[in-house]
Amino acid sequence: MSSKSSDFVRSQAAKSGIGFVQLWVADIAGRLRGVTVTAGQLDQVFEDGAAMPTRALGVTTHPPDEQVLLIPDAASWAVLPRPDGAGAGVARMFCDALAPDGTPSPWDSRGVLKRALGHATDLGYTFYAGATLQHYYLSGAVGAPAPLDVGPDHGFGPAPERQELVHATVRALQQLGAVVNAVAQATGPAQQSIELAWADALTMADTIVTHRRVTCDIARGRGHAATFMPFPFAGGPGSAMHLTLSLHDGGEPAFWDPVDPAGRSAIAHQFATGVEAASPALSLLARPTVNSYTAALPPGPQVSLTPAGARGDQDGSLHYRGADTSANPYLLFAALLEGGLGPVCAGEPPPPDALVHPVTLVQAAILAERSALLRQVLGVDLVQALVAAAHADGAAYRTQVTPWELARYLDMY
Repeated sequence: MSSKSSDFVRSQAAKSGIGFVQLWVADIAGRLRGVTVTAGQLDQVFEDGAAMPTRALGVTTHPPDEQVLLIPDAASWAVLPRPDGAGAGVARMFCDALAPDGTPSPWDSRGVLKRALGHATDLGYTFYAGATLQHYYLSGAVGAPAPLDVGPDHGFGPAPERQELVHATVRALQQLGAVVNAVAQATGPAQQSIELAWADALTMADTIVTHRRVTCDIARGRGHAATFMPFPFAGGPGSAMHLTLSLHDGGEPAFWDPVDPAGRSAIAHQFATGVEAASPALSLLARPTVNSYTAALPPGPQVSLTPAGARGDQDGSLHYRGADTSANPYLLFAALLEGGLGPVCAGEPPPPDALVHPVTLVQAAILAERSALLRQVLGVDLVQALVAAAHADGAAYRTQVTPWELARYLDMY
């Protein structure tokens, strides 16, 4: 993480002509929420925080007048790209959300990850992550959503409009401090893939939600749209979020063992088996929408280990393939980390068990509600809120009469 301080932020705000600062916080679904303050309010915000309704974090059970306090993280300061190049500059900072009594809010996704990372630090570990996200670009034309264009799988020649959207997105992410390793046309029409470089897990989670925000804003500003909805087109490929994870112990890669023929340490195997064993219960975090279950996960393990030195990977890493782009990265990273650390702390893998992944959101909610791991990592209140939201979405979805049903049955009966 950056070592930026509140003094640095004040200095940069004055030097860069910043007029407004957006205070960002992720709700329980991983969507960005927050408030905007003027640069002149920075002293007060650093001292006292900024109030925001608790309901803005996606929790509907609280009174309308209950608030959380947003406390800015100076290390996350960044100047937002100016779409028109004119007017007062705008910056952003991610925030911690505190309850009215000054304790961490149970609904603060970023706070959940910070607690898990603190546990890892106490054990001597640092958790790193890389991510590759896919999304679709859509035409801005009125009517049913349609792909912006059709491009070849991993081709170099997407339509100029989409190429400019991708380039503008990468430039914006770089301005915000992210490192983009690669961009590529994915399998679907107008489906794009962006690979984000390794970072500590908190920075990576911040970068993922920033990427989703920036990508959609830039497309909208040019008269188009972008979506990270997992399956926007019937029969089309979904948008996945592939994660690459690594654990360091005192600055050294904990997943690497020079003696092992495959270069994999006992910690790597323990961590991987812990994540794999937890993966069915993690489905509610990794694939949190009704739409996520349009297609089943591919058969086989969702976790794999890469030996150190393979494909330029000098540390050895764990690949997690169970998430889509609607996932809340803060909650998912926290659960993946604690799921892996359990067997590491125990010194042995969990007992083997038959893994059955859910095929609907409601099934995922039932598994999550039973999970001792999720109650430990997220807290009982947050688990209950996520489960209730999933059941509500599932119930609402079941009452829909789809065009397919009408076409199939209306004249049949």
